[in-house]
Amino acid sequence: MVADAAAKLVYFSVFDPSLAPSEECAGDQICYFHPNTTPANYQIRQVGLAQALINFTTSFSPHRPCEIVHTKLHRIAMIQPEPSYWIIIKVGLPTPARDAMELPDLVLQKLLWKAYNAFKLLNKSFAHVNTSQSPGALRQRLDEFYSAYLAKLPLYLSHPDLISSLDTLHFLPLYRAPYLQTLSLVQDLEARFANIAATLVLWKHHLVSSGLNDLVHLKSFYDYITDPETGKIADGVVSMVKPKGEPVISSRPTTLRSNASALAAQSPSALLFSALSPRSSKFTGFIVPALGETIAGTTTSMSIHPKKLYIGPDAEEMFLVVYQYRDDLTIVLFISSEHQTAVQDRGFYTALRTFFDSKLPTLASVISDGCSRTTKSSEYTDQHYRYLYYNAANLAFKTSIGSYKTAAITPEIVQCMNELHEDFESPVLNLTETCVRSVSEFWIIGRKSQGREFYLVLSKPEMTLLDVDEEMQKLTHTHFPNIFLD
Repeated sequence: MVADAAAKLVYFSVFDPSLAPSEECAGDQICYFHPNTTPANYQIRQVGLAQALINFTTSFSPHRPCEIVHTKLHRIAMIQPEPSYWIIIKVGLPTPARDAMELPDLVLQKLLWKAYNAFKLLNKSFAHVNTSQSPGALRQRLDEFYSAYLAKLPLYLSHPDLISSLDTLHFLPLYRAPYLQTLSLVQDLEARFANIAATLVLWKHHLVSSGLNDLVHLKSFYDYITDPETGKIADGVVSMVKPKGEPVISSRPTTLRSNASALAAQSPSALLFSALSPRSSKFTGFIVPALGETIAGTTTSMSIHPKKLYIGPDAEEMFLVVYQYRDDLTIVLFISSEHQTAVQDRGFYTALRTFFDSKLPTLASVISDGCSRTTKSSEYTDQHYRYLYYNAANLAFKTSIGSYKTAAITPEIVQCMNELHEDFESPVLNLTETCVRSVSEFWIIGRKSQGREFYLVLSKPEMTLLDVDEEMQKLTHTHFPNIFLD
């Protein structure tokens, strides 16, 4: 039998037990099931099994029923994101059995929450669609959304690592002057256009500043707009002002593999498109909403249909405006639904463009220079150390892994880092520092303090535990001061 090198999706389902008051209508509780070719009896049996596990474990733990099920060949994870609604996923483990631990439980749980938050960003909630429209409309919306969303899961399941486990934002490290200049532009912009509720500034896939206070929804939007699979022009969110299939923004890394490995994993058609479609000029203009602009800059008289998103803990309805300057600098505006007339007025976009034309060239130059300075200052560290830093307080994330050939890591090290992170997350262990020497004679040290996590990989088998600790102290004190204060 040929071994499967990666975990595979068996099924994904959304169900609401309240829709099936009796066994005779058990199938009515299934709002969505993937793959849709699965026989109805199998769907009912799997969802019924999940219900039984939930009901049984609730009697022992009312506030935290069954979340993960382990079998020899599969992993099952389930969450309840809304009252009455459940999401469940079943994944086939890699074979041979010794590779089964390469799919951490935390990855599956994060995957389900990301899938839910992505739907919530565009649709508010399952209950909202159900009550404001109908159960049939909810089933249709779930099918339209998740059939496309789940197409990217094989990539994440094949390379589960800390990027999959952590909620991360790739902030752009800037010195004080360019950062303050960015904030100054945002203040001027929001003072000039009072209907703007929040502003995001991105440089390529890096977040420079954010006016969204809710990190969950900031993360959901950031993931969507920078994802190499969903963040495309022809996805129904953004307009067709760039060549079809081109990312809206420079796509963020999704694994700890090296850039070369990541490129090799892309589809041949994507690589062919890149090779045959060189860009002669960089794009400047509105990406959202569609204003009828072309790459040449001409504008049609088509009507404007603003895009709605649901932002914040109360899922407030917002209109989305995205403007990009020369591909690299992206300004994202969130406008309250109270100002629908303004966002449908072409004059509003004319005024915005006039403002951006006068401000963004200077800001882009300042950020570019600042980015070059910070890159040079960290170049030695990134080339000579393999590290990963994460701050749960603001989701900030930085790593040298995969950036340089010398900073590549093996699957064994990835797996070890996954396990260290799960140990840090365990309330029973309550660890703050741990050090491991791998079979291949790598040292891996992890430290956690006040929501911050730092991992360092050292390929020096002759080092003692004392040497490893000294190396960690030297790196953090020199290049990451004020991370560990206790």
